[in-house]
Amino acid sequence: MMTNITPAEAAKIMKSSPDIQVLDVRTQREFFYRRLPKAINIPVQELSRRLHELDKRQEIIVLCEHGIRSVNASFLLEHAGFDDVYNMLGGMSRWTQETLSNQQ
Repeated sequence: MMTNITPAEAAKIMKSSPDIQVLDVRTQREFFYRRLPKAINIPVQELSRRLHELDKRQEIIVLCEHGIRSVNASFLLEHAGFDDVYNMLGGMSRWTQETLSNQQ
């Protein structure tokens, strides 16, 4: 089931669950420019053919730049049989706003 979470909630989950998958569905260029340390980059347009690279048994946080592509990706994962899917609201732009000051 997909659950929407804020970047602050995502940061808390990543801290408490070090094995969680973090899926960044932005383009390679966007990913290269700015990314989360543990993130796996699979652009949303490639996701359906690259699902085998992800573990259905593990929780997964999905993110993009503004939170639109990640919704589509989260639904795709849900329909592919992933049970614990977290969609990060607002994407990397909101992550920067909400968590940057907390990381220093």
